[in-house]
Amino acid sequence: MQVDPEVLPKLGMGFLGAAVSWMATRSGGLRGISIVLTGMAISYYGSDWLATIVKVPEGIAGFLLGLFSGIFAIKAVGSWDALDLTSIVRQWVRKRLGLPDEIGK
Repeated sequence: MQVDPEVLPKLGMGFLGAAVSWMATRSGGLRGISIVLTGMAISYYGSDWLATIVKVPEGIAGFLLGLFSGIFAIKAVGSWDALDLTSIVRQWVRKRLGLPDEIGK
């Protein structure tokens, strides 16, 4: 199995950035793994664009994307939980479908 040498800086630096954000947020388990995988994916697909816009090497762009995408994901999930958006969305869907507010009513 051959690995394209141009892919390694994107994934490697994205992994490092996402791993740093994972350690900084002290998330464990599945959430931590998802932070790293999401950071690597965003780094892979976005590092070319960011490197062109900011005029930095792809490795640095990949690291930054991995780092900040992980932190952004943690803050977004924390905000979702703090605002209790799950129950708001659930109530909105139930209302749109014409279902009662609670089961058994």
